[in-house]
Amino acid sequence: MNEIGQLILKTITELFGDNYIDLLIYMSLLFVTIWLFKEFKSRVDNEEIRMKR
Repeated sequence: MNEIGQLILKTITELFGDNYIDLLIYMSLLFVTIWLFKEFKSRVDNEEIRMKR
């Protein structure tokens, strides 16, 4: 597990270097995208259940 963590940190450092603002923006966009996907999927599932009744 320690090797995986080190590999992830090395990859992040290679991609973003010391530019933490870009990393923060990227992670924020990723979080918002995942959250919106889950919300839309939940709404679609609820609509499908309601339509079957």
